[in-house]
Amino acid sequence: MSQRKNGLKKLAGLFLYPALINCFGLLPYQAAKSEPVDFQISQWGGGGGGGWPQPAYRGAPARTIGGGTRGDGCISEDLPKPSALIPTNNVWTTLSDRPKFFWYVPSTKAKTAEFVVLDQNGEEVYSKMLDLSQVKTGTIIEENLPPDVSLETGEVYTWQLSIVCNPQRRSGDVYLEGWVESLDLEADQLNQLQTNLKQAGEDSWKQAEVYLNAGIYNELVSLLAQNRCDYQNEWQELLNWMGLEAQVGTDTIAQCAVQNN
Repeated sequence: MSQRKNGLKKLAGLFLYPALINCFGLLPYQAAKSEPVDFQISQWGGGGGGGWPQPAYRGAPARTIGGGTRGDGCISEDLPKPSALIPTNNVWTTLSDRPKFFWYVPSTKAKTAEFVVLDQNGEEVYSKMLDLSQVKTGTIIEENLPPDVSLETGEVYTWQLSIVCNPQRRSGDVYLEGWVESLDLEADQLNQLQTNLKQAGEDSWKQAEVYLNAGIYNELVSLLAQNRCDYQNEWQELLNWMGLEAQVGTDTIAQCAVQNN
């Protein structure tokens, strides 16, 4: 258990608190990319505050909500803000050409949300309208890129999730935004990663620590989400760190149900 706690100490410094929410267009990626991610170590502590470090920003803008309010009132002020599981430098790194994306979506009157991926020229790579009436809100949701869409290795993309509060006035959308980068590892780096994963064997937590230490966040979060029934305390601590204390006791969290779209 001590090994798992030590690993989660590193994990605590990785995510935004709460996740970045932006309403002023594409983020200045270069400002964040110029600095590496720091893994902040702290004493083991409870969720949402005491004992947990305040993550450092890496060039991220103010955490605000589109439209100046919670999207024309479609999200209650009493609920936690929409959040993304995203590292402190706001760059979602992956070895996959079709990474997964994870968000917390609170209960909302909105019926749809739009997920978009853009390349560095602002050209749309992928877009999908999500039917929120078919998604249990107030939980963690997951979206996968389809088989016919793939990211180029070494390229940086912008992703956006817009909760459409009023289809007639999209300026009132509540949306989250960040970057995703498909890493182009050197041969020695890839060999070392493969060696470390082989040494981790079938132990999911050891595998997660390998990805954590390598700074590969898509695989890290995907692995923890997939195996959170085995590591419920760690998963709930992660949700607490994201400011989701009120949600960790819900049925969907208790039943380890990350919803797939």
